Amino acid sequence: MRKIRERGPQTDTERRLLSSADRQREQGLGWRYDGFSGIATLELLRMLAQFSVVNDEESFKVEALEAGSPTELASRWEKWSTAEGRWKDLPTLGARELWRRLLPHELRAEVVADEIDELLEEAEVTPRRAELWLAAARRLVETCLRDGQAERDFFQRVVRESGSDLAGWMIEMPAVLLGTPDAEQAPSLCERFAELIDAKSILAERAEILARL
Repeated sequence: MRKIRERGPQTDTERRLLSSADRQREQGLGWRYDGFSGIATLELLRMLAQFSVVNDEESFKVEALEAGSPTELASRWEKWSTAEGRWKDLPTLGARELWRRLLPHELRAEVVADEIDELLEEAEVTPRRAELWLAAARRLVETCLRDGQAERDFFQRVVRESGSDLAGWMIEMPAVLLGTPDAEQAPSLCERFAELIDAKSILAERAEILARL
């Protein structure tokens, strides 16, 4: 949606989508298109409380840690949520966002996937693609290659939760650094990525990058 708005609608369908999004923003449903970045934590909690989900930060933390993951927490919330229609997704999306804000040290695949997706989406509409892709790559590496060990199960969960083609992006990503101040990081990123996905493709990309440096 943001990409369409940035470049301008090119078809009647895109114009209708933008018009619908604007109407829903006026109804307080902007989070469906824009995420929660413009919504304070207390306001998000208030929104959820309207639908009998959660009341405050402390009760959220208790419920979240008992549930074990944003997905399981959302599943529990949905059982007693009164949200309907276009508000129905609020508990699911709100659980992920609050986990990210209030439990930053409780690493979960859903949160990592959301963080990476946001960086990749931002990269589509700004001239800072290499910078944002590198930030996404660093986040993926630091969460899926901990203490020198590949956390492949965790990585696969991140891939499932992500709305992006992470495997394809990982093959394409390192070469984007060529011609930037971070170009020398590209070969080492290939090596790290090779611990998580198809090593043959990634290492072939590394060889080509080395030839171009």
